[in-house]
Amino acid sequence: MGSVSEICQKCSLPKNVLETASIIYRSLDAKNIQVKGKTVVSISAAVVYMACKQCDVIRSLDEILREVCHERDVKAKTKLASRYYRMLVMELGTVSTSIMSMDKYISKISNMTYTDSRIARLSQATAEKTKDRSLKAGKAPHEIALAYLYIASILLRQSILQR
Repeated sequence: MGSVSEICQKCSLPKNVLETASIIYRSLDAKNIQVKGKTVVSISAAVVYMACKQCDVIRSLDEILREVCHERDVKAKTKLASRYYRMLVMELGTVSTSIMSMDKYISKISNMTYTDSRIARLSQATAEKTKDRSLKAGKAPHEIALAYLYIASILLRQSILQR
């Protein structure tokens, strides 16, 4: 449990994610799922990732592990944590992933880059106007959100680097 709370603190996750992760971790013990012998960081990251999915917080497993591990260990731990995550889903079966809206991606990226709120609002309005068109079919949603933010910054004549 200490590792779960440490991960949530380092990733600046909301309190409801920590509470959900602790419930998931306790349910592992209640269902007698073997946690012994497994890497503590990887199993904790898998639990936190599952809690993020349940609470509609957009974080990838890679982002979670980058905050906790050394850079050289991230790839191996991500692979192991994804295996543990699949095991948790098979055993617990409680994950119901909702479709992430473009507004959540835009707000996440604008918060991470400290973008002006006017740019974020304009990009969300642009995304809302174009949601019926098939512009996003087969594209990565975070890249589409970045494009909306960049277009909004150009329209408001504020300089944001494209990269």
